Amino acid sequence: PDGVVVSYYLKERPQGDVALDFMDLSGQIIQRFSSQDDDEAQKVAATAGMNRFVWNMRYPPAHKIEGGRAMGQRGPLAPPGTYQVRLTVGGHSQTESFQIVKDPRVAATEDDFKAQFDLLIKIRDKLSETHDAVNELRSIRGQVGEWQNRAKGQPQADSVTSAADALKEKLSAIEGELTQVEVKGTLDRFNPQTKLSGKLADLTRVVDVADFGPPKQAYDVFDDLSARIDRQLVLLKGIVSSDVPVFNELVSGLGLPAIVAAS
Repeated sequence: PDGVVVSYYLKERPQGDVALDFMDLSGQIIQRFSSQDDDEAQKVAATAGMNRFVWNMRYPPAHKIEGGRAMGQRGPLAPPGTYQVRLTVGGHSQTESFQIVKDPRVAATEDDFKAQFDLLIKIRDKLSETHDAVNELRSIRGQVGEWQNRAKGQPQADSVTSAADALKEKLSAIEGELTQVEVKGTLDRFNPQTKLSGKLADLTRVVDVADFGPPKQAYDVFDDLSARIDRQLVLLKGIVSSDVPVFNELVSGLGLPAIVAAS
């Protein structure tokens, strides 16, 4: 199996949850898997007798855009070093340490692995931030659309519709920079221009393609994409802090709940 193989014995089938925590040397949890997970590929076996679980040695992936495609994203691969795994059954835990070692044919040094891992974590976290922003603006836009429908027939309907259209236009402009919104099907994804989140995801695949220290160009691309993403995030923050309150004030006279930005 391609990964860390953990074998464990259960005298009898437990009544509660069986969990496996994979941790770094300091005890910080990297990934937690449970017998109650919905994902069968990550589900921990909880049967009487010998059981086995294979960890793919990867950290959690970036947050996803709700309802969107995952774009084949994987979490960063754990670099060579000492790790721990903790089995918890019925409130009782047992911990063992293990080593992840590099392929002896690979020329990469410990510093190379660390540099690669650190950059992949930065890319993952920026991609999570980007996707969280898309989720937030879509939530706001959805609430604005609801307001338009609920305002119909009210005296302020025209002003609400006008303000809603302006606010949705600003949100859509940011969304269109952060992620591709024109893809309608599998083949159509080759036609539109790749947006910032897609470019960042592509950078992950470039840095993660083999065991080596990232070249300077990878850092340059990351810095450039991060700066461009940050400009959009600043615009979104301004909308949330100014435009949304103004819109809420406009519709407050209708006596309906105001818009709540996702936290």
